[in-house]
Amino acid sequence: MYPKPESEKEAIHKIITTIQPDILIVQEMGEEPFLKELQTDLKNLKLYYPYTHLAKGSDDVRHIAVLSKEPFANATSYNELNYKFFKNNKMPVKRGLLELQFKTEDTEWSIFCVHLKSRRWNKPQDYESLKQRIGEATAIRDKIKERCPHPEKSNYLILGDFNDNPKSKTIKRFLKSGKQMLSIILPAKDSRKEVWTHFRESYGVYSQIDYILVSPPFLEKIKAKSASIADPPFTLDASDHRMVYADIVF
Repeated sequence: MYPKPESEKEAIHKIITTIQPDILIVQEMGEEPFLKELQTDLKNLKLYYPYTHLAKGSDDVRHIAVLSKEPFANATSYNELNYKFFKNNKMPVKRGLLELQFKTEDTEWSIFCVHLKSRRWNKPQDYESLKQRIGEATAIRDKIKERCPHPEKSNYLILGDFNDNPKSKTIKRFLKSGKQMLSIILPAKDSRKEVWTHFRESYGVYSQIDYILVSPPFLEKIKAKSASIADPPFTLDASDHRMVYADIVF
């Protein structure tokens, strides 16, 4: 994966140092040297993340990276996930699922990091890759249920680039399973009360596709029971996505 231009890197650094998250999840990270470069650059800007992890899926150029001030007890990548496509053909969840486990004070909690298929498609029977995205969401949801079979008693976040709108079948997979409530979308707005997280310049389209979801009991730990969207003026110099973040109070 090619490195970002220096101007885009500088804009990314400015956003991160403005928000100063304790735990930073980065989508579409390249190989380990790119993660180390980002860690070093931020350290030079007086923002040090001593704990890092790079989760590699079968997609060999778009990894999920974690930089954290807090130690995590475990970081587990689930790369064996698959789902049924047409004619029962099994397809891999290309970017997998990353689970981070923490213990803060007396609270054990987890972050599940996802990055679902984009709307770009090359299969005529799957317009905008919707079936693929739903398949990935279902496989990931089932793994989360396996890891946390009692969501009414579990503390976790599910977050990342879901590449779909909040009312989509994709997102609904993570909210409920039958009558069982799995998570709640944290409402997120920027300083102007706008909710878009992605700008597709070639189409001139603003959309909401990045989210933080929270298990029902863990909602009590989320400040204001909502998230925020970073919107400094240089945001789109860094990426076509905007940072979504939330404050957890223990």
